[in-house]
Amino acid sequence: MTIAPLHGRSAPLLFVRQKPREEWPHYRPSDLKGFPLTSRARRLRRRRLWTISLTVTMALLALGVGAWTMLSWRG
Repeated sequence: MTIAPLHGRSAPLLFVRQKPREEWPHYRPSDLKGFPLTSRARRLRRRRLWTISLTVTMALLALGVGAWTMLSWRG
């Protein structure tokens, strides 16, 4: 991006000061799968699995109650 001056060569706009970039290590997905989980990651995984199982159980319970209600109303 440049500014078009009235005469002479255009000058580039430098809004951001150039500073050296920190290089972080880049891991491949296959490397990440082999790393042991931190305690926080284990806790989050356990909470996520608990939430999913509770949701599925409640959905099945609601489905069962609805089916039982429909059958009791018909008969």
